[in-house]
Amino acid sequence: MKDIIFTLEKGSEWIPEIYYPVPAIKEIPEWYKNMQSSEAGDNAKRRETETMKRCMPVFDSIASGYIIKTFTELTVRQVGEGLFDVNWSYDTFPETVSFHSAMQVEGYKNLNLKHGAPKLRNPWGIKTPPGYSVLIISPMHRPASGIRIMEGIVDTDRYVNSVQFPFILDDGFEGDIPAGTPIAQVIPFKRDDFKMSIGGDKEREEQIKTFATVRTNWINGYRNLMRSKKTYS
Repeated sequence: MKDIIFTLEKGSEWIPEIYYPVPAIKEIPEWYKNMQSSEAGDNAKRRETETMKRCMPVFDSIASGYIIKTFTELTVRQVGEGLFDVNWSYDTFPETVSFHSAMQVEGYKNLNLKHGAPKLRNPWGIKTPPGYSVLIISPMHRPASGIRIMEGIVDTDRYVNSVQFPFILDDGFEGDIPAGTPIAQVIPFKRDDFKMSIGGDKEREEQIKTFATVRTNWINGYRNLMRSKKTYS
């Protein structure tokens, strides 16, 4: 098992432990917990009524990597066309939220960011083993929090430092974002080189055999026969 280390930057040791990063498996969203897998009955009935809760790709995306949370409550107020204020409950970091200039984000996603893009302070440095990087994204399959960070990949085996989180607001969002809100999902991966090609008859035959194998199970064919377990602790 490989190690990933999250370290608070100097001056932020005061942050309460309840807001520390955690494995994503410990932050499963309530909607997923509450969803039924299928209706009761025999396996044929269960397969006919199974929901996305049985979809292992969805579960694996929710549970992969680690979650970084907000360490302070944020309040967003709209104050004009494209303008908003962000306030926070601690004064320890004067620049909990700062801004990239409009020039730095011009054309991003074809959005009109004429006033620039805000940047949320992340106090956590990340260190991975040699050859490993991290993908940093907004937490997958979780309810909107009001803000969405800009995705990025960082070679954290070499850049052992805190990575800041530029973000955009959900359309028209105004309100409170509680401390402890999942704000980023950090997924480590091993760097490698790839070369793309287009498959042919051999690959199509492999697809047919794979599908036939999975369908030998009424339910959970992919999970039982194809899926590789991922562990993040």
